[in-house]
Amino acid sequence: GDWNKITVSGVGPVFMFFINDKFQTTVTYAGADAGRGIIGVVVNNDKPLTRIEVIFDDFTVREP
Repeated sequence: GDWNKITVSGVGPVFMFFINDKFQTTVTYAGADAGRGIIGVVVNNDKPLTRIEVIFDDFTVREP
């Protein structure tokens, strides 16, 4: 039930992911450009046929 802060920072095709300001991983999406495009959120549930609820308290997109 705790809130988490999720941050994604992208430069060109390279995206860095942080949870509660702790680095998690870097992913490179060939052909992607963090400076343009569409923003989306995908949530994966490892337990098939079970319900998952995701609530956003605050959602901000910033351009450096």
